[in-house]
Amino acid sequence: MTLWSQGHIWCSPERHGAITGIMKIQIDWIPLSLGAVRPTQRNTLAVMQVEGGSQSFNAVNQLRILGRWMRLITIPNQSSVAKKYKVH
Repeated sequence: MTLWSQGHIWCSPERHGAITGIMKIQIDWIPLSLGAVRPTQRNTLAVMQVEGGSQSFNAVNQLRILGRWMRLITIPNQSSVAKKYKVH
């Protein structure tokens, strides 16, 4: 996927102040290098998170760090969507 894509959108719920384990596993399966070049190098990355409580940016900050480490160009805007509560 990373070889033919020009961009990524990563969205993770925040669990205990971090990204979920399944999201981290998915990112870990992206190959780190093909020869001397990372397959994600120079691709664009958008990061988002969904959470159940008050708004924070822990998950998007972790996704941004992982993207930077993989040499993705991260869009500066980020989104954190709080849980919608039902009115009874």
